[in-house]
Amino acid sequence: MALDDVEGGQGPAAWLRRWWRALLAEVVATLLLVLLGVASLIKLKPEQDVPLTNPALAFGFVVLMNIQAFGATSGAHMNPAVTLAAVLYGDMALA
Repeated sequence: MALDDVEGGQGPAAWLRRWWRALLAEVVATLLLVLLGVASLIKLKPEQDVPLTNPALAFGFVVLMNIQAFGATSGAHMNPAVTLAAVLYGDMALA
């Protein structure tokens, strides 16, 4: 039996767990966006140029994947500054 079950999912431990889960989701989503998006610019052969469609499609697919994977958990802003601004302006609760 988990602590959430005992407290009905409303206690301080449940709130803290949801907050950390949302924070971790934002960090992972941002990491994936930057890592996979920038990796799409790597040249396999030095003499060839990277087509402009590669990074555009890569960033688009990563954003799509992150929204699908992390949207329900953290809102999938993929930008800590946007998330912080939403919390400070009261548009989003911490948990």
